Order: sequence, then C-alpha cells, then structure tokens
Amino acid sequence: MQSLAASKAKVGRGARDRRAVERGEGGSGALKRFQDSLVVVEWTLTFRWVVGWLQAMLDQTSQPASQPHVIGEGYDFNVVRAHLGGEPTPPHFAIHRKGAIVGLCLGLSWHPRAEADPCEVWIGRKGDAAKWGTKLAETSGPIPVYVRRDEGGEWFFIGWREVTGSTREPDDIRPRLKPPTITAIARVVTMRRVPQP
Repeated sequence: MQSLAASKAKVGRGARDRRAVERGEGGSGALKRFQDSLVVVEWTLTFRWVVGWLQAMLDQTSQPASQPHVIGEGYDFNVVRAHLGGEPTPPHFAIHRKGAIVGLCLGLSWHPRAEADPCEVWIGRKGDAAKWGTKLAETSGPIPVYVRRDEGGEWFFIGWREVTGSTREPDDIRPRLKPPTITAIARVVTMRRVPQP
C-alpha cells in the first residue's frame, strides 16, 4: 500500500500528465500516468468516505442510550415521547409507533383515576380518540404510564400497567361523567399495576 505522501505526489504528476495529454504532448506514457493518478484519486476519495462514515456511525453508537425512566420522577412530554420512540401525532394520551401503543400520558384532569389501582383510562369521543381507545383495550403486555398532576406540568412516571378490561356500557360510564369538564366518554379501560418487564 502506498503512503499518503506518495499518493499525493502521484496525483500531482497525474495532473501535469493530464495537461500534457490535453496539449497533445507526452505520448502514451503521460496518458498511462494520468490514468494511474485517477485510480489513486478514486481510492483516496473512497477511503475518506469510508473513514467518515465509520466515524459518524461510531459517534452515534457511542452516545448513551436513553436511561430508563424512574418511577416518581417528572419528565417533559417531548422527552417521554422520544424515550418511548413515539410518533409526533395525535392523540397525545396514547404514545404510539407504527399503529401500536407504546405508552400512555394521562392528565389527571381528564383521567382522575389514572393513579388508582386499578388504573382507569377514560377515552373521549373527539377525533380518533375512540379508535385509539379500542386499540388500547386490545393491547396486551405491560405499558409504561405517565400522569400529569397539574395542567401544563411535568409527566410523572408511575410505572407499568396492563389492560385488564374495558367497557362501553352507558350504565358504567354515566357515573364517571363530570360536567363541565368531562361530558363524553366512549370507553373506560381498566389496567392493573405490573412489575417492570
């Protein structure tokens, strides 16, 4: 393998040979040296690209992974969503990725029994909320749950919950309505506390 200095010298000679070939001077020797210099340039650029790519990959893998969230600690909503790998689209109570629910962010003003055991998630009727309520009711396995105790405040990680039931029965929903804040509930999903997976 040639040294970098030798490669640069060969490229420099190749540039002179290219000019000689363009002027019609130097014959076949100049043309051969020019072609050889092109190979060196191509190899050098490829090598630099590979080194740059490897450095970029190492920089990405050397960054610490998102640390596990601590029960009882508060986090900004965007930090929670990024930590769970959620998509930045509504509904925001259901942190989701590729159509699957990966976490819940429940404001206590809309989900007053979110910290109870069993936890209750009250699904509204606005927009796609009912559709996501159905997805939640069908979700199996542990789900990380965060609650916001004060409007505009942090989201506190309260641990992992698992769906245990769901109802859409008006007789079950009616006692949970709290006008003027909560006037329409499409579904109530119940969840139990489970250990961290």
